[in-house]
Amino acid sequence: MSLHIFKRGKYWHINDTVSWAGKSIRIRQTTNCTLRREAQEVASQLHQQALSKLRGGSASAAVPFSLAALEWVKLKKRGATDLQNVKQLGQFFKYKIVSDITTEDWHQYVRQTLHDRRPATVNRMRATLNSILVSTSTSVHLPKQKDKGQRVRFLSVEQQEKLLSAYPTALQPLFITLCYQGLRKSEATKLEWQDINRDSATITIRDENSKSGTGRIIPMHPRVQDSLRFTNDRFVFTNIHGQPYAKEGPRKAHNTACKRAGISNFTIHDWRHHWASRLVMLGASIPTLMALGGWKSERLVMRYAAVSDEHNRDTLFRL
Repeated sequence: MSLHIFKRGKYWHINDTVSWAGKSIRIRQTTNCTLRREAQEVASQLHQQALSKLRGGSASAAVPFSLAALEWVKLKKRGATDLQNVKQLGQFFKYKIVSDITTEDWHQYVRQTLHDRRPATVNRMRATLNSILVSTSTSVHLPKQKDKGQRVRFLSVEQQEKLLSAYPTALQPLFITLCYQGLRKSEATKLEWQDINRDSATITIRDENSKSGTGRIIPMHPRVQDSLRFTNDRFVFTNIHGQPYAKEGPRKAHNTACKRAGISNFTIHDWRHHWASRLVMLGASIPTLMALGGWKSERLVMRYAAVSDEHNRDTLFRL
């Protein structure tokens, strides 16, 4: 038996009552599904959940992951990374009952979906899944992946200048911007000339181009302003076809420049780590970094802002 479903807009909804032994539970909610077959599966799971509750069982015993994740998202304002993690997890665990999820299920998900991802990425996904399970009073041991040592993601000033000089002339403005503004790669490659205000020396990151979904206006570093040369293209940084770069950015040119500069294991995104670390070593406060970098929590900032051993020693010697 399943609950009555009906379609409103593109989603199927439920409006029905489950009864047992003179007691009843009214269910009125969306299934968050666009396909009737999937909506019926959700309705069936909700029906079983309601019956379990009426019979005195655990209300979470028959909750499908898709609904548990939806409630978890509603429970607290989640960031863009959380929502992205939920979407990826849902593709694997969607109709699985949360109380049936096992450690082996997690290992299988990692093997199938995250086999080529870094331990830190896997552990962030693990944290999201674990939080969803805990919200339904479900406890599963999800082992963390061990990181084989945290690599240094910032350069010395000498290395910075050597690498910037190693890029092709046409690409130097992009990497100077990454180095001195701390923008995410996607934020930089989506910049349009309308976002650049030379009079006020500011750069506008629009809501739709920000990973957090919240835009910001930041001061433009003089070196960035000097490097930018206006073109008739819509975008500030374009490939040879006048189009914005794809998701991976000019990775090949970056890797070639790193080899020329004698720098290894430094990605395009590491420019953001470099920027945050250098500012911290120059005395920038965490609130300032959050405002300039578009972070919503101090925890995220601290993932980016490492400091050198020399900085730690010099700080200690100020006593």
